[in-house]
Amino acid sequence: MITTFRKRPLPSRVSDRPRTYFVHIPKTAGITLKTFLENNYALGDALVIDEVEARALSSREVNHYSLWSGHYASEIFEQITPRPDVTMMIVRDPVERYRSWTAHGRRSQHPEYRALCEGRTDMEILTDQPSCDAFQAYWLARAIRDGAERKIVPVAQELPELLSQITLVGVTEELDRFMQVVAFQMGWPAPPLGWHIN
Repeated sequence: MITTFRKRPLPSRVSDRPRTYFVHIPKTAGITLKTFLENNYALGDALVIDEVEARALSSREVNHYSLWSGHYASEIFEQITPRPDVTMMIVRDPVERYRSWTAHGRRSQHPEYRALCEGRTDMEILTDQPSCDAFQAYWLARAIRDGAERKIVPVAQELPELLSQITLVGVTEELDRFMQVVAFQMGWPAPPLGWHIN
């Protein structure tokens, strides 16, 4: 059986929620925050597709949404006009984030991650992969300024400029408190303590 999908006209926007761009850094509890955010927007008001698909959208299509919460690069951020009302991100203790990433790589079905991580210690992976340093700074720059193709880690002097684009910053280790701050800022009910996806 073959199913085909026709592109339909975009419905009118269904939410009056603040236009929110979440800088989703991998392995920082971003799935939990992303889900919390999406639960507070109407169905169809959050862009929830893969980054490659999102970059193929026209500016009109990108601006149809009120929430952008994928692992998106600045190609998406730059199309949002006017700029989002709220930008946010979560950062994590670098050692804990790295341990989470290598554990993910070992159990992943993705061949590249498995080949890199399986049968190797965290230290072996770290010394073999210079891109592991300043990973979170790299993802911030990628999401706000540098785009998907540029692979350069920003230097420390660039961080104040990049962070000036962010309205709310939380830390993974205080995720419950950060979601309460987000709920307060947005005028939403706070999630129950301990509400985590994974």
